[in-house]
Amino acid sequence: MTGVRSKVRADIQALRGIAILLVVAYHAHAPGFDGGFVGVDVFFVLSGFLITKLLVDEQQRTGSINLMEFYARRARRLLPPAVAVTLLTVCAAELILSPLEQRRFVGSAIAVALYVSNMLFARDAENYLASPPDDNPFLHTWSLSVEEQFYALWPLMLLAAGYRARTRGKALAATMLIVMVSSFGLCIWLMNAAPSWAFFSAPSRAWEFAIGGFVALIGGSLGANASDARREWLATGGMAAILLAGVAFSSRTVFPGTAALLPVIGTAIVIAAKAGNTRMGAWLFSRPLQQLGDLSYVWYLWHWPVLVFARALAQGEIGLGPRLLCALGSLVLAAITRRVLEDRIRFSPYLMPRPALTLGLAVSVTIVSVGSYAVWREAVIAGSEDSGQQQFAEARRDLPLTIARGCLLNYPALVSPECVFGAATSQTTVVLFGDSHANHWFPALEAIAQQQEWKIVSLTKAGCPAADYTPFVANLRRPYTECDTWRRTSIARAIGLRPSLVLISNSTGFVRDEEGQGGAITRAEWAAALRRTLTEFDRSGLRTVVLHDLPAPGFDAPLCLARLAARPWTMRAGCEFSREESVRPLMVLSEQEATRGLPHVRALDMSSDICATARCGVARDGMVLYSDDDHLSATFSAALGTSLGLKLAALPWGDVAPDGGEQ
Repeated sequence: MTGVRSKVRADIQALRGIAILLVVAYHAHAPGFDGGFVGVDVFFVLSGFLITKLLVDEQQRTGSINLMEFYARRARRLLPPAVAVTLLTVCAAELILSPLEQRRFVGSAIAVALYVSNMLFARDAENYLASPPDDNPFLHTWSLSVEEQFYALWPLMLLAAGYRARTRGKALAATMLIVMVSSFGLCIWLMNAAPSWAFFSAPSRAWEFAIGGFVALIGGSLGANASDARREWLATGGMAAILLAGVAFSSRTVFPGTAALLPVIGTAIVIAAKAGNTRMGAWLFSRPLQQLGDLSYVWYLWHWPVLVFARALAQGEIGLGPRLLCALGSLVLAAITRRVLEDRIRFSPYLMPRPALTLGLAVSVTIVSVGSYAVWREAVIAGSEDSGQQQFAEARRDLPLTIARGCLLNYPALVSPECVFGAATSQTTVVLFGDSHANHWFPALEAIAQQQEWKIVSLTKAGCPAADYTPFVANLRRPYTECDTWRRTSIARAIGLRPSLVLISNSTGFVRDEEGQGGAITRAEWAAALRRTLTEFDRSGLRTVVLHDLPAPGFDAPLCLARLAARPWTMRAGCEFSREESVRPLMVLSEQEATRGLPHVRALDMSSDICATARCGVARDGMVLYSDDDHLSATFSAALGTSLGLKLAALPWGDVAPDGGEQ
């Protein structure tokens, strides 16, 4: 996302403009741009091309690379806007958000200052219980960290590869090819082994920079020797590949992996084509694209925090119009930042001839920034535990015992451990089976078990429904195949236990709503998937209860209450939600249909115990009912134990005995 003012080709600037448009349109959820995240890949290729060309040209001209001058240029270009936007983001968070809300991302600012935020987000993406990344105003900085890590190492690699002038060209080309092949291979391997690291890490993205670098080595001869007609076709084809990825890809595209080849190779072709005197060149050279290219870096810095804080002030998602206004507003901020700050320091006549001073200032600013953000972090942590916030902080930690015991499996795990609770020698065994929406009923079951002397066996896995369906997990960027393996194993294990009861519950977030929004499958597909699982238990003669999903606020309840207490002036509404919008009667009907004709299966609805009025609160009698946006707090779940026990006891089983026999 960087470059040198006097030497940047107009088509490169246009590609920057297109890349930032794709990214901003994607983050603003503009219709038709579900794959706009590929704009980041365009930036990576451009950076690889520009930096490689800059350094190789210097190496050929002088016989070496002035590392101090290179790093000083990067510091003057990148650091001032990044420091300013990060600081203003922290100030906005302090003004708008409660200490408890800030605590979710307070460590990110330090990672941003050190350009390692990509590693932080890669780690957190593997944790199902981590805070949702879309609420983090620093999330977008992951790509800037990847680029900085590239800038730190790439000159050293080129310097080593081009040490001998006589073999420099071949050595550099071989180096590019080695990086391309090894990095792409690592990316493919990580897509299965650790998908978040495939997406966020610099080593798994290095092949994109290397392709840009390879074009810098050979692309000049390709463009120079091609006719205008051939350049037209190449540029048009490359641009079509970029735009096709931007509109055809989506959050369900397995990415980066092989899918990233489309925008990456498309960008490389456009660069190599040197569109120049072609119709495509005329479009690329248009003033709006050039201006967007000039603003691309600073607009990238601004657009995401503006969208995050707009959602925070609206207490939820905002409409398309407000999102586009946020995008335009952030563009205005970018233009101001570039004029007032970026260009003044980047082209400072005092700093440009003094690279040592520039680097010294950069290191000093980084140290001060890290120290300041560390102080902010301690203040936020202390504030989130003070008397006005402590109850809500405790509610976010009010989780079932099964989580502390490792019984709610995270994404990679395939087999549940021995998670047995209650009366271990009891003749009455109850199996709790499903995803995290089954797991949050554990405290209620535990309360019943203490009264009835039941033994409880927990078989739960994060994001993995009991229904025979393979989810696509956004954090993994691929189908959740571990879920299928775990489900098959757990069903067999549950049947082998011959329990008195199997209690199943699932999140219905997998299912599209009546307007076709939300999940990936229809109600009919969900009912069929659930019935396949229920049929296995029914054939085994096991009493099975499907506990319908609960009314959920859709916003983080403890955080909402925390802000209402600490920053009431930012709240246009209280912490309530509509029961009608939360409870999906057709979804309940579909699950009831899935149980029809299965003599050992019943359905149970607890929604009226959670909310029986048109408007639902998230606190009752001094108790916070939810630990986040859709999970019961352990305290409230335990309080529901009596009601759940009575309703389970009242289910009409007819002649079906607890052990599957006939009474």
